[in-house]
Amino acid sequence: YINFNNTDDYYVPRSGVTAGTSLKYAGIGADTEYILSSTYFKYFYSLEKLTDMDIIFRYKNSLKLIEDIGYTPRSMTFYLGGPSSVRGYSSYAFDPDDYSDKVRFANYFTNTVELSFPLIPSAKMRWALFYDHGMIGENSFSEIKKAGTGALISWFSPVGPLQFIFSKAVSPEKGDDTSSFEFSLGTRF
Repeated sequence: YINFNNTDDYYVPRSGVTAGTSLKYAGIGADTEYILSSTYFKYFYSLEKLTDMDIIFRYKNSLKLIEDIGYTPRSMTFYLGGPSSVRGYSSYAFDPDDYSDKVRFANYFTNTVELSFPLIPSAKMRWALFYDHGMIGENSFSEIKKAGTGALISWFSPVGPLQFIFSKAVSPEKGDDTSSFEFSLGTRF
């Protein structure tokens, strides 16, 4: 695992980058044998000099792959939907159970763009506008493509970060499990 972080604040970074990548091999002395790769990138940029307002541009993406090199258990799969991937869809809205007992999603990619604004600075509360786009699939990244947009309220409370997410799925298909409100505890951008 390799990680890099030069942001200026842990909870509300206004500048900097965090990035990391990991590679996991499973199979020594076991029936399973696969490789799991995970990479993420986050970028923060304060727009205060341009706008005279405390606005923060935030971008993040995540790329994950599973390579079957012997046997990969069906439980080793990726999911799409919810606060950690594509908001506007319910958590785990797109999982292999929706398609076939033999399908395992081995390719995962998400992007998020946010503009974060102060709400109640003394209470460490902010609000943000966001757009999420994600792709998932068994053999490629483009088998399922989904997007969501909306607004959220973040509060860095004494018990940890809280998010109240008001979202809308972009061009959902009939039967998609959408969500217009979600609550998240312990996650930050």
